[in-house]
Amino acid sequence: MMNDKIKILCALFDGHPESKTLGTKSLSIFEHPEDWEIETELYYGHNWEGLLKYQEQLARERPDCIEEQWKLCDRYIDNGLYEKALCYLSRLYNKDPDNYDIVHLLIEVLLLLGVDEGEFNWKRPPRVLRLSSEILDICYDYLRLKRKPRSLFELYSNLWPIADYLDFDEKDLLGLIDKDERFSVGNHEILCQTEVYIKMRKNNKISGHYCWCCGQIKSNEKFSGKNHGRHLCKDCTQLGKEELQFRQVKRDVNRLIGWEGTVSHRNKKALEKYLKHPDKRIADLASSAFIEDRNLRLLWKREEEERKLSNLDDEPF
Repeated sequence: MMNDKIKILCALFDGHPESKTLGTKSLSIFEHPEDWEIETELYYGHNWEGLLKYQEQLARERPDCIEEQWKLCDRYIDNGLYEKALCYLSRLYNKDPDNYDIVHLLIEVLLLLGVDEGEFNWKRPPRVLRLSSEILDICYDYLRLKRKPRSLFELYSNLWPIADYLDFDEKDLLGLIDKDERFSVGNHEILCQTEVYIKMRKNNKISGHYCWCCGQIKSNEKFSGKNHGRHLCKDCTQLGKEELQFRQVKRDVNRLIGWEGTVSHRNKKALEKYLKHPDKRIADLASSAFIEDRNLRLLWKREEEERKLSNLDDEPF
């Protein structure tokens, strides 16, 4: 059955005046250019509100186009309107339960709301891949058949077709691969272009499991039969309830933080709720993430301005 929290979120949104209509105002500035040109300009201009208004218009004009409808939900997520996205996506899912994009967005918004995807009333339970020894074996088998090293992006992309959702990003995958002695990792300034290769080409599976709690790969003996499916090692099962809960929440927070400590616009609203978490360690982690994100963006802005000035100096008179 569907989780009560999901029902409440949808019910709250259904009672909101905006839930009955998407508005009737025409956005005249969007009448003539091609759709993709407008979307591109708004997206790269980080105009999320404008992108939402534009998609609302497209959804009104094309009510029977399932793509325009789920893209509208995508724009809700861009603007931190997670409950609104969940409500609309639930309706779309009931109409088209086999639509990959709808299923993918549903899982994403559930996780952003702090709801386990297993609590949703799926017609067919989706496959969500999380960091595990299975992921390492898939990457190893893929590389074993290749003559040259492959980029991290290629390894990550190779996982897409076998799951409805990857609950980790390239940064997390690299951290996992680094722990497996079968792999060697090159250095590269751009994360996705980091090259990965294997040290041995014989068919040797990993002799152990990855524990989500301590983040270590441990031998099979370190996992009990009871906790094998949960990927929780025996050492971590000895931890107290509060410490286990802290590590779970910490993992949820880290999921919202991107490469080099950035916070994407899609995850910002979800991360903000942890600023008032009763556990000060969690609140401090969320706060430091926002500070790091702001400092990085200021640094990138200064570097971009310096590049522009340098290009102007190099231009001939």
